[in-house]
Amino acid sequence: MKRRLIAASILAISSVLTITIPQLAARTTPLPETSASDHSSAAGYVLREYDGAIGVFKAGVSEPITVIDVDTRTLPEKDRAALISGIYAADDDELSRRIEDFSS
Repeated sequence: MKRRLIAASILAISSVLTITIPQLAARTTPLPETSASDHSSAAGYVLREYDGAIGVFKAGVSEPITVIDVDTRTLPEKDRAALISGIYAADDDELSRRIEDFSS
């Protein structure tokens, strides 16, 4: 049952991202080129702790585009520390993999 709920959550997030991202991209101006190490202004996503759950943020944006219902208190210390710093995902595929890692 839990796996079905997780799978449904991932599917819902993917659907929202598939619809939302092109709309957001159409409304924004292109970002300047940045080095691979400078993720703060690069296109992509950041996963961070948000109100005890995992927030998915567009890189450089302060409000999450979605929140994954995973209680961060139940995660290993290493994962919680990474979420506090922010976990970068370059594209939709990497974002899906990272979300799946936290959901399984």
